[in-house]
Amino acid sequence: MKKPSIFTTIYPEKFIDAFKGKKQANIQNLLGSIAILEKSQTSDMSKFALSYNKTKGYASRLRYNDYFPLQNNYNKLLSGKSFQTHGGKKVLDPITQEPKKNPDPVKLGYVIIIDRPYSTKGIPTPQYFLTLKGFFLITGYNLNSDELKSMINNASKISLFFCFIKKVMDDYSISFVREIFIKPIQKVLLRSDIFQGGNMNFYFGNFADAISEALSKKMKAINKKRKEDVNKKPDSYFSEKITKEYMQLHPTRPFSDLVRIKKRDELQDTANIVYQFLLTGIESLMDNVFYSDKPKEDWYDSLVDHFYPKEESKVLFLKFGYDSENILMNKVMQSLSQTYAYFDYGILPYKENKLPRSKAWKRHQKFKRKGSRTKLRNEIDLSNL
Repeated sequence: MKKPSIFTTIYPEKFIDAFKGKKQANIQNLLGSIAILEKSQTSDMSKFALSYNKTKGYASRLRYNDYFPLQNNYNKLLSGKSFQTHGGKKVLDPITQEPKKNPDPVKLGYVIIIDRPYSTKGIPTPQYFLTLKGFFLITGYNLNSDELKSMINNASKISLFFCFIKKVMDDYSISFVREIFIKPIQKVLLRSDIFQGGNMNFYFGNFADAISEALSKKMKAINKKRKEDVNKKPDSYFSEKITKEYMQLHPTRPFSDLVRIKKRDELQDTANIVYQFLLTGIESLMDNVFYSDKPKEDWYDSLVDHFYPKEESKVLFLKFGYDSENILMNKVMQSLSQTYAYFDYGILPYKENKLPRSKAWKRHQKFKRKGSRTKLRNEIDLSNL
């Protein structure tokens, strides 16, 4: 009988390479615990998994003997020493006759060791954290708002993409982030083979398209509701807004036509559309979108400076960040800016957000020799992506 997991996911059974086998619940809980707890040791994970209550939160009141067996299990899983068993005996591979191991989340690319602090006994103890692939996997968990906030906060420490999502979440709300980012990403994950050995980079464009589609639906729904509200207003509402000056602009028009024109003007009031988008979080999103058809050579470095304004905030990102996120961020920023700019055939005023030159570029300008050209760390031609 399978042990139930404290987390549920959107994924079908055996859809994830790390979840295959009888230890599925343990690995599922382990990865979920790391995502919510931040960097953690196996003792932290086991306490969390045993005492976590979705309604009351995490309350650790466990004796050592309560969580030690699970901690030992987690240690074996993360070190690749967990063997498949049946009836208390190790399961052998039919070809090699070697004992079969349970999936190793470290070797599969979901978990990394970010530190080895010394314990009270002077023993270096690994602290674990999720990779970008690991956090994408957790995006497919059915997390409540508090869990999702914790996951995004932790993911933002090693991922510029999740740092962008965190900024939108902090500026507006977690429900908006779930609608525009999380649910669209989940749809892509269900159609992908990322967690079955596929290349994550291949799906960056799909993520960008799904997110921009969600934004487009949101914008259209807001504008549709706005039009319905305007059309419900009685003629008396518009007739009261017709001034003498307005009548002089249309001297040959009957008053009934002026009422109709006034209603049309309100339906086409772009300032009001922008205001409605402001109320619903879309303007907060667009304030953090930076895209140009002709990006500067240090565009990605400037983006890093924007989302990690303090040096101490990007320590983990610089050490464990994903190199290809520049491509992901370019695709996402491009899709979002174009979705906004072309809304209802370009009726909205769109102003491109400008990024200042990066700290790296300024350092290079200061120290480079006359006539020489020093290549920036993240310099890449993004024009054709």
